[in-house]
Amino acid sequence: MSLEAIHLGGKNALVTGSSKALGAAIAANLTAISRLSQFAAQQIFKEGTKGKLLNIASSLSFQGGILVPPYAAAKGDVAQLTKALANEWASKGIHVNAIAAGYMLTDSTAALRNDFLCATAKFSRVFRLPVGAIRRT
Repeated sequence: MSLEAIHLGGKNALVTGSSKALGAAIAANLTAISRLSQFAAQQIFKEGTKGKLLNIASSLSFQGGILVPPYAAAKGDVAQLTKALANEWASKGIHVNAIAAGYMLTDSTAALRNDFLCATAKFSRVFRLPVGAIRRT
C-alpha cells in the first residue's frame, strides 16, 4: 500500500512509504530486540542469576520525527517494550533499560538534512537540539 499526496486543510502533506518499510523497521528494531530479550531472560532464569539488558532506542522514540515514520514508530515501540519488560522482570532480578541516542549525521539521514523544511534554524527546533549538538559518525 503506497500513499501519494493527501489533502489536509488546504495543505498537501506528502506521505511516502509502504507497509513493507514499516514491517522492515519493526523487524529490525522491535522484533529483534523482543526475541533477544526473551533469549537473554531465559538464560538468566536458567542460570538462576540476575542480569541487565540494555536496548537501543532513539530520541525519535519520544518526539516522532519527519520523513521517517516507520523508524520513529519502531523505536517508539522499543521504548514501550523496554518499559514493559522492566516492569515485568524487575522483581525477578533483571533490570531492563534503553539508551536513546540523538540525531547523527549518517548516509541514512542525508535526505532529512537536505530537505528544505530542515534549514539550519528549523532543524534545531524540530529535533530539539542546540545548534552544533549533532553527532558525526
